[in-house]
Amino acid sequence: QIPTTYWEIFDPYADKDPVCGDLTEDLSDIAADLRNGMKEYEAGRFGNAVFEWKFGLNNHWGQHIVDALRALHAARSR
Repeated sequence: QIPTTYWEIFDPYADKDPVCGDLTEDLSDIAADLRNGMKEYEAGRFGNAVFEWKFGLNNHWGQHIVDALRALHAARSR
């Protein structure tokens, strides 16, 4: 079974302590951000959908994907 919490360095360029991450929270945040874009897409506002997805990728859920993938890879490789 894969643990849901993991430790990471939040900013690899800052000398700070590790922070605790959570896979469940990562996946929930990613899904919520993608749903926001889907609502725009389904309403026919394609430009808004692209904006939502791109903005979220660059400013929020992109980091969650990287963190979750790193944690899942580490768990798989143990």
